[in-house]
Amino acid sequence: MATNADSREPEREPEPTSRTGPGSFSVPRPMPPSGPRSFVQLILGGFAGTIVLAIIMFLLEPVLISRSPDPFQVIGVEVSHPRGLGMILFHFFNGSIVFPIGFGFLAGRLRVPWLAKGLIWGIILWLLGGLIVMPISGFGLFGYEVDGLKIAASSLLAHLAYGAIQGLFASIPPREPD
Repeated sequence: MATNADSREPEREPEPTSRTGPGSFSVPRPMPPSGPRSFVQLILGGFAGTIVLAIIMFLLEPVLISRSPDPFQVIGVEVSHPRGLGMILFHFFNGSIVFPIGFGFLAGRLRVPWLAKGLIWGIILWLLGGLIVMPISGFGLFGYEVDGLKIAASSLLAHLAYGAIQGLFASIPPREPD
């Protein structure tokens, strides 16, 4: 029986396979993306996390360590002074722009759930703050010279909340096109 060459389907190349056991083949599946789904999610997560971190530091920390509930006195700045307002803006810029970019870099390299990525990021920021920023600011390692371990614990809680929110925002799946 003769076949028409024009009606034949072209031969397909075999799919790339990998051997998973003796005599078995399977088609490798693509890994889901592990990095953040959008830059906007990173920024929004950082901004929301910064707000929650500030609330914890301004409202919860004074209760924990019996300090003045005045939020600006807590961070040692005077809002009427240009430097005081600059410090607040600097913290929000770092928390909303700089640190989310760092989180995006880290998140793309970790193969753990998003919440875990965020918590790891919060611990990294807490360590950097406690080992570098607080000693430079005159508070000692992790703020120990101010209120012992209480300030380190409340700072850890605040940074874990920041990281968790950052991770949760980054985990939101993208909208499917309509």
